Amino acid sequence: MMNPIDLIGLNYEKMTKNERKIADMIIADPKKFIRYDLPDIIEKLQISKSAMVRFCKKMGFSGYNEYFYELRRFLMTGDQTSHQEDMIHTISDAYISGIQDLEKNLTSAEFKALAHMILNSRKIWSFGLNRSALSAQQMSLRALSVNIDIQPVINDITYMKDIIRIARPEDLIIIFTVMDNTNFYTEMMPLFNQKNVRLALITFNKNLNIAQCTDHLTVLPANFKTYGTFYDEQTLFFIFIEILVHEMIAQKKD
Repeated sequence: MMNPIDLIGLNYEKMTKNERKIADMIIADPKKFIRYDLPDIIEKLQISKSAMVRFCKKMGFSGYNEYFYELRRFLMTGDQTSHQEDMIHTISDAYISGIQDLEKNLTSAEFKALAHMILNSRKIWSFGLNRSALSAQQMSLRALSVNIDIQPVINDITYMKDIIRIARPEDLIIIFTVMDNTNFYTEMMPLFNQKNVRLALITFNKNLNIAQCTDHLTVLPANFKTYGTFYDEQTLFFIFIEILVHEMIAQKKD
């Protein structure tokens, strides 16, 4: 199979006006293209999502995700074939880049502030839904290793609502959510506003509505997905937790 860029030249004459906008953007700077999220591309080019899907299918791919993945792999390896060694390097480099972005975007002051909140709270719960449940559970497990009790509340909306209702001002709820795709936390805003419990939000989306209610907001680098469509942001949650736990250890010693 030809590489994702050569396929554009092969199919360019058969493309519609909007499909050529996509093609021209990729040809002009393919490395810049893979740094954008799909919504950013659609907005910049003023096209529809269906136009992007048609473009990718015209290249012989099932859709945007598959084309994006193959384009990124090709740019990183310079090879249009799928070798296991290339895959190891590609995936490893993606996560290394994500961790480096985390290091650039976060400050020690953020970790110090959240660690201080945790160490000075009466009761602490970590909330997580769906895939983020793993991160909420990991927060509890790692905190327990340094004798800090954080109760994980995962995939149980009824229990979460109960905790919000009974929590006190000296308590803390830590929420892990990538994008709040279920809108659960947005729907809980009135309940959070009624209660005076402290709230810490760890997310990849600084524009979440629930961010308005937080006492502490940490926004992890949202461009992680540009390294590859199938990569999991939970890895960065885990790295964040490790740094936070070590900051708590340091503060407990002082």
